[in-house]
Amino acid sequence: MLSLQALYTQILARDLVLKTPSEGLASLPKVDKIHVHFTSKALLADPTHLLIPATALTVLTGQRPKVIRARCSVATFKLRKGDPLGCHLTLRGQKMWAFLTQWSMLFLPLDPRQSSLALASDHPHLFLGLKDVLSFPTLKMGIDFFETLEGAQISLHMANHSSMEPRVGEAFWSGLGLPVHPPQAYGQSKP
Repeated sequence: MLSLQALYTQILARDLVLKTPSEGLASLPKVDKIHVHFTSKALLADPTHLLIPATALTVLTGQRPKVIRARCSVATFKLRKGDPLGCHLTLRGQKMWAFLTQWSMLFLPLDPRQSSLALASDHPHLFLGLKDVLSFPTLKMGIDFFETLEGAQISLHMANHSSMEPRVGEAFWSGLGLPVHPPQAYGQSKP
């Protein structure tokens, strides 16, 4: 199986140079970082529940997440300063490509709800929420431990996108195997 990094450097980058108006390989879009984020209301009731999402993110990415804590107290939500709210991590380099390969080759084919991802109209980054994190094959082995996971948010950030046309962003993400479609006007249905 060809990794997504090899697919990008050997095939997709050369294809984008030929199909888009670009100055060369250095001006092409590339995946800059992936941000994975988890937060839950259950953490306010019992902060020890933070162990489960932190372990899940470590198993998925191979990197230890950072705990997000409340910056100030909010009496309405019974939130005190310093209470844990969730955990997050940012992936770059080889870990980013490994996670992206695992996500697009193993997770997306198994989860039919993620069959099409919409791009935002003003920037080519992808933001999506996952409701069922247990669809990842690496988490299915410990399903008893991870059964209380509610979901996660994943942000895929692209570099070299400032002067890029929206169709280039769509071609880039779909070339990596992600099922994206262009943004639609409000009120229009999918074809």
